[in-house]
Amino acid sequence: MAIPSVDELGERLGIVLRDREAIAQAFVHSSYFNENPTLVDGHNERLEFLGDAVIGLVVSRLLYERFPDEDEGFLTARRAALVNRHALAAMALELGLDQYLLLGRGEAEAGGATRPSLLAATFEAVAGALFLSEGTDTTRLWLQRLFALWLKRLDAHRVEEDLPGLILNVAWNEDALLLRSLAQAELQRQPHTSHSNIVDFGRQYRTKALEKFLKDISRT
Repeated sequence: MAIPSVDELGERLGIVLRDREAIAQAFVHSSYFNENPTLVDGHNERLEFLGDAVIGLVVSRLLYERFPDEDEGFLTARRAALVNRHALAAMALELGLDQYLLLGRGEAEAGGATRPSLLAATFEAVAGALFLSEGTDTTRLWLQRLFALWLKRLDAHRVEEDLPGLILNVAWNEDALLLRSLAQAELQRQPHTSHSNIVDFGRQYRTKALEKFLKDISRT
């Protein structure tokens, strides 16, 4: 599948991107760089480091201004609920950032584009790249817009109801490889198992994975 253009990415983000090289760098995984050192200048880990700090600062300010009467413990818990691997990965999927990833062959074949940790790191790298290329104000407004929606969901105390379907898919994708292994083992144990039985098996496993996932992210 062809990688979408940077202009299309700008439309997704709602930003006119001025520095194409900086943004493109945000999608280069270290596995791709290791396999293709002459095709790219480097990978996105430094941008990920920067983006992590930018996101933390923006969200901290958002919470500080939104809850003037709350103490440090409350603010810290809310920030942890907003800035975590699953939430950032879900935002990355909602924005379609996975479509721009450059992964090494092994990482791609292992389903790297669906791993929450990799997607979250990509979101952080994009935030870092925007901070460098578009400036503080543009990046802050972009992040505030995204996190304000998640904050609204948390404020309503309806985490399970308000989670978009994409974040559920994050939890599902995280266990996809394990599920396939379990399904293959089931088929080897019972070679004549019907397709419908395997589907039911997958649904049961998925339900357990999602229950654990929802329990984890509901801890604030």
